[in-house]
Amino acid sequence: MEEMDGSYLYESNLYKKLDNLKGLHFKNVLCFWSDLLGFGNDFYKNQWNLDHELKNKIFKRLRNAHKEFLINTIPLIETSMVLNDGLVKVCNVDSRSANHPDIIGLYIRGCINTHIRINKIEKDSNLPGCRSILTFGESIDYILDNVTIDDYVANYTKKNPNGLSEIAKTNNDIVVYNPSPFQMNTAFSKSFILDSLGSQYGIKGNNLYIEQSVIDFMKNLANKYKFEFEETYEGNLYCVRVLKEKDNPSFGFEIDETIDIEYKGWETKVHRIINFNPHDEKISEFKFELKNIS
Repeated sequence: MEEMDGSYLYESNLYKKLDNLKGLHFKNVLCFWSDLLGFGNDFYKNQWNLDHELKNKIFKRLRNAHKEFLINTIPLIETSMVLNDGLVKVCNVDSRSANHPDIIGLYIRGCINTHIRINKIEKDSNLPGCRSILTFGESIDYILDNVTIDDYVANYTKKNPNGLSEIAKTNNDIVVYNPSPFQMNTAFSKSFILDSLGSQYGIKGNNLYIEQSVIDFMKNLANKYKFEFEETYEGNLYCVRVLKEKDNPSFGFEIDETIDIEYKGWETKVHRIINFNPHDEKISEFKFELKNIS
């Protein structure tokens, strides 16, 4: 039998991991939350007892939406998660991968495409679509990411106390999920709360909204990279953009409605996006239009 630290020989690896957690560390993050509208209605009307026809309807709706979600996920710069009819994309803007405003713009374009594509396939099936919220905030890694079966096996029972247990060699499933990008993530919390407030607070229909924190982040991002933060009114639209040079954005939003939110002492603004300016097109030549997807 190989030797190991005696203090953990009669305990499991879980105790060793818990004794070696990292200290307090904040990350700045963007979070996109998208939710299928009216998803619970069939459950409520049928007392949560669905017949085969309704189960098939829900199965198809989830699969079609999640396909678009997966296709428009950007590896290396985001971590994504599915929660039934809710979809989440998180970008750690402090990471080495997100080291340029264009990269942030690429992440946001993936969010925009997800929103547009899901709404298109929902419309084609006479379904109400999705509502999406983009926010900025912080997250804190405070505990383990994932805990597996092997983490609960006492080390002294293993042939190799530093290796996997016999049971884990055939089945070392994750017992506890707690992905670090979503741990104490205030951007995720804000996105979820704002979506939950819904039409009572003016956050209506299958629209895409950004919270004021995103605009504040854009100002800081432009300043960090010595880009221009553009804030203008073009007709009835309020436009905010991070510009590399005139007519050449890293990303930008065109807004047709701003909503003041006050909830449990929290005061913020939420902006409805009608157009998005991507990093690889001139503003004067192309934009993603969100107004005609409903």
